[in-house]
Amino acid sequence: MSVSQLYVSTLFPFYGFMLIYSYSFKIGGVSMAIDSAKDLGKELKKEPSTIEVSIEIGKIIIKLKGIGKVAWLVAVGAIGVAVMAVLATPATGGTSSIVAAAAAPAAVSILGVSATTAAISIAVAGGGIAVLNKLRNYEIVEKHATYMVLKRK
Repeated sequence: MSVSQLYVSTLFPFYGFMLIYSYSFKIGGVSMAIDSAKDLGKELKKEPSTIEVSIEIGKIIIKLKGIGKVAWLVAVGAIGVAVMAVLATPATGGTSSIVAAAAAPAAVSILGVSATTAAISIAVAGGGIAVLNKLRNYEIVEKHATYMVLKRK
């Protein structure tokens, strides 16, 4: 909780939660961009019209959007196997994580290690690989030193 949020919740104890929720992404004119793959996956699940992401996540998004259609099909197939293995891990007692390690090299050779890891995290947080296809339907409309703004096409 930031200092601004703490101040609002102390001043307005009954309405504080509503105010914190309403202003959680803009406090005092300073933007709070999404800074993790997990949070991006959760946000994509909601299908907002715009998303503000940190520049680190933005670089990964550029990699994911920059590959061609055929390479994307190969990468998303490998990521899909890894995501299914991660989602099945509690049911299999961890043995499916071996499948994820075996499936990932195809995606790593196309995207690189950091982008593949982020793509798996985005997909797991978003509930499946369909979230990655949703991500490719966003375009970068603003690029700043610390964040990027994505807008749905």
